Amino acid sequence: MDEAEPEDKDITVQKDSKEKLHHITTSLPFFLWKRNSSRAGSVRRYVRQRHVSGYVEAFDYFQEWPQLLDPILENIVRSLVSAFLEFLQHYPADYSISETRQEEVLPLPRAVCKLLYTLCKVRGTKVISRFFSNEPANLEVILDALDGSVPVGFSFKLVPESTTWEEKYVMLLWLAHLTLAPFSLATISSTTSTPPNEADIPLETPASLPMVAHRLLSHSFRFISSAGKERDAAVQLLVRLSLRPDMQNISLHQQCIRWALDAVKSLSRHASVYSQIGTLSFIAGFLRSGNDAAVAPFISSIVDVLQELIAVRTEDARSFLQSAVVRKLIVKIYRSLAIHSLSATSFSVDDEINPADLLGDIFDQLLHFLGDKDNPVRFASSKALSIISRKLDLEMTEQLVDAITESLQENITESTTQDEPMTDSHAPYVIKLRYDFSTADAMEWHGLTLTLAHLLFRRSAPVSRLITIINLLVRALHFHQASSVVASRDATVRDAACFGIWSLARKYSTTELLQIPTETVRPGSRMHSSKSAISMLAAELTATATLDPEGNIRRGASAALQELVGRHPDSVPFGIPLIQLVDYHAIGLRKRAMLDISVGAAAFGEAYLDLIFEALLSWRALASSDRRARCDAAISLAIIVEKVDLSLIHPLVQKFNDSKSLSIEERHGLSLALAWSLDQMRTSELEGPAINCVRDGEAWIYSLTEDAPFADHDMTEPSSRRNLVIEAQCEMTNTLLMFSSGRCLDGPMPAKLVLGLRELRSHRLLLEMSLNHAVEIDMQTLVRPAKSLCDKLTEDHQVELLHDWLTTIEQGSIPSGSASNTWIAVTGSVLGCLEKSQKSSEFANMLSLARKVLISQLSKGSRPGSKVVSLDNLFMHVYDQCWFLFSLPSLMIANFGQGSAHGLEMTQIDQALLDCLDDYTITAQGDVGSTVRIQALKMLNARGNPKKWSDKYRMQVFGRICGLAVEKLDKVRPYAWAFIRCQGGFELPWSGILSVPEHLAVVQSPDVECFTFILNISNCDPLRYLAMRGFVTSAGFGHDDLVHTARTALVTFLDSSSAKDKNCFYQTLIQLIRSEPYDGRLTRPSLEVLAFLLEYMDIRLEGDTAIDTWQGLLSHLPSLHKSTDIPTLEAVVRIYAASMHHVHLKDQAYSAILRLLLHRYIAIRLAAASALWLDQPNGNSLKALDMNQQVPALRQQIKAMVDIGRQPRRSSLGV
Repeated sequence: MDEAEPEDKDITVQKDSKEKLHHITTSLPFFLWKRNSSRAGSVRRYVRQRHVSGYVEAFDYFQEWPQLLDPILENIVRSLVSAFLEFLQHYPADYSISETRQEEVLPLPRAVCKLLYTLCKVRGTKVISRFFSNEPANLEVILDALDGSVPVGFSFKLVPESTTWEEKYVMLLWLAHLTLAPFSLATISSTTSTPPNEADIPLETPASLPMVAHRLLSHSFRFISSAGKERDAAVQLLVRLSLRPDMQNISLHQQCIRWALDAVKSLSRHASVYSQIGTLSFIAGFLRSGNDAAVAPFISSIVDVLQELIAVRTEDARSFLQSAVVRKLIVKIYRSLAIHSLSATSFSVDDEINPADLLGDIFDQLLHFLGDKDNPVRFASSKALSIISRKLDLEMTEQLVDAITESLQENITESTTQDEPMTDSHAPYVIKLRYDFSTADAMEWHGLTLTLAHLLFRRSAPVSRLITIINLLVRALHFHQASSVVASRDATVRDAACFGIWSLARKYSTTELLQIPTETVRPGSRMHSSKSAISMLAAELTATATLDPEGNIRRGASAALQELVGRHPDSVPFGIPLIQLVDYHAIGLRKRAMLDISVGAAAFGEAYLDLIFEALLSWRALASSDRRARCDAAISLAIIVEKVDLSLIHPLVQKFNDSKSLSIEERHGLSLALAWSLDQMRTSELEGPAINCVRDGEAWIYSLTEDAPFADHDMTEPSSRRNLVIEAQCEMTNTLLMFSSGRCLDGPMPAKLVLGLRELRSHRLLLEMSLNHAVEIDMQTLVRPAKSLCDKLTEDHQVELLHDWLTTIEQGSIPSGSASNTWIAVTGSVLGCLEKSQKSSEFANMLSLARKVLISQLSKGSRPGSKVVSLDNLFMHVYDQCWFLFSLPSLMIANFGQGSAHGLEMTQIDQALLDCLDDYTITAQGDVGSTVRIQALKMLNARGNPKKWSDKYRMQVFGRICGLAVEKLDKVRPYAWAFIRCQGGFELPWSGILSVPEHLAVVQSPDVECFTFILNISNCDPLRYLAMRGFVTSAGFGHDDLVHTARTALVTFLDSSSAKDKNCFYQTLIQLIRSEPYDGRLTRPSLEVLAFLLEYMDIRLEGDTAIDTWQGLLSHLPSLHKSTDIPTLEAVVRIYAASMHHVHLKDQAYSAILRLLLHRYIAIRLAAASALWLDQPNGNSLKALDMNQQVPALRQQIKAMVDIGRQPRRSSLGV
């Protein structure tokens, strides 16, 4: 099941909006202006970066609900604009910030522009720009700020190169807003302004162009080729400037459009695609904003340029057209050209243009762009066609709609299938209309469907074509193409269909929709004879809103359903309860929509039930690629069968029997649905017709035991799909076994529902096949059918089954080694079932064999998974189930009759537990042996009083547990500490009473005191070696925090220890290095710990025995020189370097480290050279050696090298 269902984000935003808006309005004035200051110029000069980020985050919070900002929007924008202007007026300071504060503070204008851009992003540029100051006096002020200069008398300098793109964007947007001034620019142009650089303007400007227009043109062309957002603002500025009446009077607009057309023609001479995007954006904006008189003279030229651009196949043109932004701009230009062509009646158009031919060419291009690979292009094309259609006459609109519908009907095949009931007494036929979209182009379908939706939204679609449009929209709701991509393209088609139905419900009257024949909506449906097209659309939307895999599609269908019911009251059965159930927010979570809402909607009548049942059997649910969705769909279908219509079990069974040709995923979903439906029938209170339905179903229930939908070749699939087969077979087997002994209906169970030996053997074979191939599957999936099978067998067959399975495990005849733990787990479940019914002697014999098998699985050669399951079953069948092997041995002897055999078994178990505590199996998955160690610790914790253990066994166990309590794995240490805490107060023969300090008895994660405590209690010969095996992994090989903790504890322990204890510790550490075979697990961390102690502690070894021990270590270390582990070799070098300070060891260490100068790894050569250079008086001679050269040449240089010197600088080992 899911965790607690999270609250919908939309609801959360609306709830929190009031508080957040209040915080913004109250804190923003203090952010912009200084507190308690009434003088002019009290605006702040700098603001903190973190405060700016806080406001940006607060505005972004309303991204999905921007309308919530409207009550305070004007106040916020005007405050920001006022602060910006006040800063420019009163603070003639520069923008420079000290390097130490650049990441902490921002100049106020930069912060204001950042916030204004965020508001433009959230609420929209058109909305925000309305609140900019429209005072004409601010025009040159903003220009000066953008230029980097201010009027005379000010020294403020806003360096253009240092401004951010948000500042440029906001100021250009502000300038575009100010160009809407209704009077001539010549009246507000200053004669003292610095003229712009003529090189920035790529066209010949009119002689009478005002200076302020010069400056505006300069900034427009300067940023029109930018790669950032400032390009959009520059285009808007240039469009508005060129189309001003006073600028048209001096023909500035003609100069600008000619420049743009020449720039598009000379495509190959432009290095950047962004300059061309800016040019096309200007053309599109010019056509969109200009009137017919301004645009008409250039229609022919623009059409020629676009056709040439699309037709050219040069490399530059192809790379240019690969940009979705470019193609979207071309679509916008075509849209404006078509609109101007349709309205060009009162002015003279070039005689070469035929408006009808032009419209035909534009329609062809736009229809082609409907199948574009990029969503923005398809959106723009569909919107363009719908806008153009508003100006077309009825005949042309019908032709446009016919062209779209004909394109949608291509490459689509449909087939009507009829699921017949098994008896005449059941529900009528369920007719399903299936569409094959495998050959359809999903992107073209999306564009065409979206165009129909836009036509409906603008009420451009003729009523005479609604029949065809509705039929296609219903098809689009079912559009699906199997894809391995997470965000599949077919979802966009269904989303467009939801938008289309929403527009249909909103724009067309009830009378118009009721005139549509229902059989055209869903041909062959059994409900069209008595229902309207509106109700059928409601049923389709209900199925989509509850079962579609995409959340936005479910919400889109819910919104369309609400619009349909609200706009056409009394036309939808159960309309109000339906939209209350299929709520926009409720269907956000797929699991809730599938399990709760779909079941509730199916209860509203057969119209909803039929479509929901069909959707549950389709790709939306049981045939989904998502396993979790299939399981939820199976549960939902089982509930519908039980609570709504029991007769649905028959088409489900028929689908199941015909499913051998389906995919594994679909067969998996069908098997789960049928199994759980039968289980619901078995446990529910059936009455009347439902009882007859079950009795009439004897034949098909009996047939399910023989006709399994899976074959042997399905077990050769990869493990992820093979587990689906196993899960489906086990669920069906368990249900059929449980159903065969279900509650009798007014008498004994019918004979055909009583499984015979042949059927039981078939179920056993299926179960054993699943056991042989199960990999990483939930054990309960296999345990449930095994228990059910055991319940149906006689006592003799139970013994036979158990004996066969135990023999299979013992002989190792399982095909897959990874399935051994599955066999052990299932066998353990059968043991528990067998205990309740079998005679004591047979039970004892079987358990004796079971324990023998389980103990054999705990051997060192077994897989970790098998060991864990074996330990778990030993725990279940030895410690829990009234055996009391350790506290009540007499009871065991009485039960078994052979005390010696019991003692032998306990010895084997004890040894197996010790082996499990030492299991450090490493695979590609990591330390999988840790699960075995944890399970062994759990068993020891449950075993009871350690006083009953022998001293030798207690020492071996306690030593290993001390090592596990300080090992590197965080998940293992708590279980070892739990054992140590439970043994507090017991007497240890080697160290007296074990006393665990109270503050350590409750610590959750071991700290320095915990490690020190373990080192102290294990400071004796029987335990030290075992505990050190775990400690060195933490002190030498753990994560940084653990290494620091362990080494701190080690230094604390050694500082408080006597000289004898220290020497014993060092000797144990050396013994650990010498005695352990090199496997990288203990050797490397032991060497790291020893190197650490030699480098940072004053170690003194006294007596010949100590020196012999060290010399033995140095003799052993050369055996590690062939290791491939670089850190291990580096630790060896460090030990050699420290040993050269001891008079008795320096020669041996010096010779060894010289040999490492010729090591095959260059890194080790360098480490050895560094050690010699640091610790020898004449080590500078090593600088002449090239460590990267071949070994023979390097050997010659070392032989010829002058003696490096052997007098130590210091002594850390002592004499």
